[in-house]
Amino acid sequence: MFRGSSDNVDVDLTYFLGKIFVEVERARLRLRLAHMKEEDGEPIEAANIIQDEQVETCGAMEKNEKAEYILEQMRLVLRKGDYIRTQIISRKINPRQLERDEGMQDIKITYYTYLVRYWLHEKNYLEVYKCYRAILNTKKTQEDESKWTEALECSVLYLILSPYTNEQSDSLYKLRESEKKRLESVPVYSDLLNAFLAEELVPSPLPNEETVKAHKVFNDAVADKEAEYLGGAERWSLFRKRVVQHNIVKVAAVYYTRIHSASLAKMIGVTVDETEKEVCELVTGGFLDAKIDRPAGIIRFGRRLTTTQRLDKWSSDIHNLLDLVESTGHLIAKEQMISAARAKMRARTTAAK
Repeated sequence: MFRGSSDNVDVDLTYFLGKIFVEVERARLRLRLAHMKEEDGEPIEAANIIQDEQVETCGAMEKNEKAEYILEQMRLVLRKGDYIRTQIISRKINPRQLERDEGMQDIKITYYTYLVRYWLHEKNYLEVYKCYRAILNTKKTQEDESKWTEALECSVLYLILSPYTNEQSDSLYKLRESEKKRLESVPVYSDLLNAFLAEELVPSPLPNEETVKAHKVFNDAVADKEAEYLGGAERWSLFRKRVVQHNIVKVAAVYYTRIHSASLAKMIGVTVDETEKEVCELVTGGFLDAKIDRPAGIIRFGRRLTTTQRLDKWSSDIHNLLDLVESTGHLIAKEQMISAARAKMRARTTAAK
C-alpha cells in the first residue's frame, strides 16, 4: 500500500491549520504522520507530533476512534518515557464509560495495560492491583482462562506488595470473597492470599516459594520486555519485606505486649537489626504502636498511655468493678430470698401433715 511521504502530510497539516470543521481530518493526519515517524525509527518525534492533540474535544469523532487515538498518545509518550504526560493523557478517558460500554472491552484492556506500565514505573503497587482487577473484570478476559488466570495472579501478588494500610487490608478480603471460585483454580496464590489474611505467621521460606518466585512479577526472564515491567529482583525483596511486616503487625503485635528482640527475630526468620528496622518503619508509617528498648533488647507493643489516660482507664475499671459487685450482691440477695421462701413452703407442708 502506498504510504506517502511525511512531507506531503506536513503540507496537508499546514493547509488545515486554523480551519474550522476539519479537526477530525487534521487529527487523523497527525496520527498518520506520527506512525510514519515511528516506522522511520523516530519514536520521540512521533510522540511530539500527537501528544498535545485535543481529540477529546472533537465532537464529530466517534467515541471508539477518539479512545483509540488517546491510547496511541499514551503508547507513544510511554515509549518516549514521559510518564507525567502519560498520566495527564490517561485522564482524558473516563473509566466509568469503559465499564458501561461492552463495545469498548479491547480499549479498556489496552488502557489499563498502559496504566500498569505507568504505575509500575511509579512503584505504586496498589494502583497496579486496581488495574489488573479492572482487566480481570472485563468480559473478554473472563472468557479466556489463560488471561484471567494471569490477571488474577498479578492481582494477588501486587496487592500483597502494596503497603500495609486499611485499604490494602480491605482489598485482600474483597478479593478473596469476589474471586473465591477462580482462586480454586490457582491454589498456590489462593493459599498465599489466605496466609496474609490470617493472624498467623507466614512461613519463610514459603511452601511454594519456587513457584511464586518464578512468576513474571518477580522473574525478569519471563516478564514483558518493556523497561517498566523489569525489576523483579527488587519486587521479590519487597515481597520478603511484606512477609516480615505481616508477621510483626498481625502476629507479634496481636499476641504480645512485650517481647525480646532476639526472640522476635528468631520467630520471623530475620536478624535482630532487620527486625528493629522493620518495627521502626511500621511505627513511622503509623501502622504500628511500639517502642524499642535497645539496651534491654525489648520491644513493647501498644501505645503508651499518658497520665490522664491512665487515670481515666483506672476510673473506668473501678466503675466496672463496682457494677459487678452490685450485680453480684443483687444475685446473692435474690438467691437468699428464694431459699427462704422454699424453706417456709417446706415448713408449712410438714405442719399440715
